Amino acid sequence: MSTPWKKLAMTLTAVGPLALAALAGCDAVDSATGQADRGVDNQIRQSQIKTLEGQDAQALSLLEKAAGDKSAGDIVRSRALSLLAEAEYAAALTQMQAVGANQAQCARQLAEMSDLGTQLSLIRVSVEGQRKLDPVAARKDIAAKLAAAKGGPDQPDWFKDDTTPLPTLSKVKQDLSNLEGQIAQLQEKIKALQAQRAEVAKQAEDAITRSEGQTGQASVDLYKQGSGQRKQAAELSIQVDRASAALVPLQHALAIAQSHESVLNNAIKAYQQQLADIESAWKAVQEKIAVQEALAKDIAEGKDDVSTEADGLPVARTVAGKATLLAKLLEANVADRQAIVQNLNNAAAHFAEAARAADSVIGDLNKKLREPALAAAPERSAWTQLVAVIQPMRFTLRQAMTQQTLAGVYLDQARNFSSRNGLSKELAATYAAMGLKLPEVLQPADLAAQLELAHADAAKAFETADGLLDKVIQAPSATTLIPTAIVARILTQFGWYQLEAMLGGDPKAQTHLSLATALTREARERQVPLPSLPNELAAVSSAAAPTRSPTTPQ
Repeated sequence: MSTPWKKLAMTLTAVGPLALAALAGCDAVDSATGQADRGVDNQIRQSQIKTLEGQDAQALSLLEKAAGDKSAGDIVRSRALSLLAEAEYAAALTQMQAVGANQAQCARQLAEMSDLGTQLSLIRVSVEGQRKLDPVAARKDIAAKLAAAKGGPDQPDWFKDDTTPLPTLSKVKQDLSNLEGQIAQLQEKIKALQAQRAEVAKQAEDAITRSEGQTGQASVDLYKQGSGQRKQAAELSIQVDRASAALVPLQHALAIAQSHESVLNNAIKAYQQQLADIESAWKAVQEKIAVQEALAKDIAEGKDDVSTEADGLPVARTVAGKATLLAKLLEANVADRQAIVQNLNNAAAHFAEAARAADSVIGDLNKKLREPALAAAPERSAWTQLVAVIQPMRFTLRQAMTQQTLAGVYLDQARNFSSRNGLSKELAATYAAMGLKLPEVLQPADLAAQLELAHADAAKAFETADGLLDKVIQAPSATTLIPTAIVARILTQFGWYQLEAMLGGDPKAQTHLSLATALTREARERQVPLPSLPNELAAVSSAAAPTRSPTTPQ
């Protein structure tokens, strides 16, 4: 399978006779320039052989040597420079294939990290919502009710009522203690009075019984004694009845206090059960939060083995693992991207130099054709053919399209920085709220600066490409190149629009989209075959039959 450079070498082999004709017509065969031309032509042929043999590095080295020979004529140098530029461009395209595959992997990792970030965000919202279930207010309310029910020295009433206030447990216990003490004292007093009454009654009966066995004054005295004791016993019975009557309200008050105590104990038990239920439910919520936080930490920072592969591609399970893989991919891209940029810059410079050399040839040939003394020169026909064949604008068009490709490289780079910057902002709040640390690849201090630099490089390359394409379109001698240049300029302006839109530069973005739209309309009016265009331009190009985009001058 041949590389683009191999195909290019075979295509440009036919340019050899053009250089030989120029040598024969413009310089003496044995002159220094003629010898240099033959040397350059030989190096070109050798490079083409090396290319066909698959020795691209040696082929490129031969072209560099051929293009660097300042002693050769402009027509031969132009050819050598253009071949070198095409080789450098082809090398860049080959390198871009590897970088493109790598870049796709970078985009995949960023997309998957974003998906994981969404999971983390959902976990964060869930955790924050569950934290709001912390029963601080309910706990405080029940604690207040418990304190109100238990009461204290300065809080005798639990519920106040216009008729009968309900005392606190503290007051009830105090009342119970007082009532129980009073009742016990009365009960002891009644017991003592009853014992005393029984004793006095017995003494009265004994005295009366003994009076019956006596006569005279002795009998009278004993009878009087018994009667007095009977009176005393009756008085003691009255005292017992009074004490028993006093005991009744105390016992009633005690029963009420005991009822209050039961109500209060039941209420306090219910409050304590409510508090226990709340704490149990909150503990279950806390356990769920802990599980979710552990899951979030695992998703974000869990250890990951990125050496396993799926479909031949490295895979990672966590954000940290994907960040590690992303960092490796980005590092692997650095050298290749630098080589691509270098090759494209070199190719653009060599296309520009080839155009200048071709301009010089055209100038010299036109000067000869206008010279009256050379009107009958036998080479005149060859000069006329060369003027028709050599088109400097072909090289300018290739330079423009090389700049367009370079702009695309910088645009892809800007997209990567923008994606990483956007993901960093997307994850920052969630990571901070959950006490997690962003991966290093998402928090370099110069990420925004790198994005700005890539944007500036891309904009500069788009601007250069657009200016060169406009130059081709405006050139009177580039009629056959105009369709290709118009299509290339449409794509250049649209790429520029994408660059500005990506960074939120709406006014600039709309300016480029408007110009791309106008160019598309112009292409349709000119009946220029158009490729399949993006949706933003598809409606404008609908009247034109889609076909392949011309990429190189024919």
